[in-house]
Amino acid sequence: MDQERGKAITRVLAAVLGKLVATNDSQQNGNNNNNNNNNNNGQSQQRGGDNGGVTKFHALRAPSISIQDYLDRIFKYASCSCECFVLALIYIDRVIQRQNFVINSLNVHRIIITSVMLSAKFFDDHYFKNAFYAKVGGVPCAEMNSLEVEFLFLINFSLHVSPDNYSRYYNELCNHARTMADMVVPPPLPSPTPHGNVLHAPMTNNNNKEEQEQMADAIQATIVDNNNRNSNNTTDDNTMDVDT
Repeated sequence: MDQERGKAITRVLAAVLGKLVATNDSQQNGNNNNNNNNNNNGQSQQRGGDNGGVTKFHALRAPSISIQDYLDRIFKYASCSCECFVLALIYIDRVIQRQNFVINSLNVHRIIITSVMLSAKFFDDHYFKNAFYAKVGGVPCAEMNSLEVEFLFLINFSLHVSPDNYSRYYNELCNHARTMADMVVPPPLPSPTPHGNVLHAPMTNNNNKEEQEQMADAIQATIVDNNNRNSNNTTDDNTMDVDT
């Protein structure tokens, strides 16, 4: 059941984030074209605010791996509970709402791996070191550490999610899945516990941590473009290019 639920959640989550990224990329491309026209006409260019700037989560170019394949990869190798992907969505939404952060094709992958890692460390009883999530996500460990701190500050270290809030996001994902063709709707939430918590125990995995780390080594990402990232990024300026 957990495997089926997890796959259904990651697929609808990928669809939601993919739609958001496509919208923001299209809008940003339109703004860039308008700015170019204004410059050609001799008009001064004005910045649209911090939300359009480069952050630590930005890559020089969009990774070749799709959002769906990236989430599938995390679900397969990170061994985190299904709930972590719903919590990751909540954390991402908090970043957007509190910081007016624009999720696009250049930052979505790092946002995803960071939010999933934080949700696993906050919710799951068993989780891995940052180096493991860095290998799964295709970023250097030092950068993973930096992204974790940056993300925590963006959400003001607000990791707690109430059962009601979790249920609302989960149901919204289910409703979104129902509107899409060939999309599996995640199973209904389990009945609340006597304490009123709809979250249940994390998914177990037969592989021990050593086997999982060996698995991550075997699929470690190729890191390229060591010196071309923006100066606002971390000192280990690598662009993620994960092979599926």
